[in-house]
Amino acid sequence: MYTELRLLLFDFCRMHQIVYKEIVHIEEGLTRFTQENKGELTLSSTLDLSEEEYYKELQKTRTLDSIIAQDQENKRVIGFIDQMCVVGLWALAEQFLGKIYRKYIAVTTSVDADTVSSPSGWDDFNKKYERSMGVVLSKCDSFQDANECRVVNNAIKHNPTVGKKLEEFPYFAPYKGEKLMEVPLDMQRYLNGVNNFLGSLMEEVEAQLD
Repeated sequence: MYTELRLLLFDFCRMHQIVYKEIVHIEEGLTRFTQENKGELTLSSTLDLSEEEYYKELQKTRTLDSIIAQDQENKRVIGFIDQMCVVGLWALAEQFLGKIYRKYIAVTTSVDADTVSSPSGWDDFNKKYERSMGVVLSKCDSFQDANECRVVNNAIKHNPTVGKKLEEFPYFAPYKGEKLMEVPLDMQRYLNGVNNFLGSLMEEVEAQLD
């Protein structure tokens, strides 16, 4: 099961990197264009312009506005893909929380795993893991980072701002009240957190089944 998780996370990272590389490629093109045309894009400091000069200045302004708009679009895309990746990452975490639980119940009760119902929701996962196996999810490795990913996921889905629940995490304290789209998300930490959290949980459950 851990191999399956690692492969899925690898594919997950590739998807994320493909978008990032495309944005970097666009930004490099914009930088190269502005550097190569720096003189031609410098606006005149005088208002005493001929009609021809006026239209040249207007064209410069439109070009600069287009560059600014593209830069803003790049930032929006990065913010959006990071948010969608957080949602996808936690969906993957819930999927494996369910698989691990079903496997344990299936083995210990000698039933088919497909006949076992997964817990529904985070509170239910916590209760049933502790009741069925004596496993406290909050004691697994990297729980804090995985849990932060979970709370960010909830905020994205229901109220994409840094509210009270997110403020409890040190990373988000400086961003109190800000829109999540404008906050850089620590994707590598969330990826590592979910991977280590689920890996630790698998090890603990496997140890009980041995």
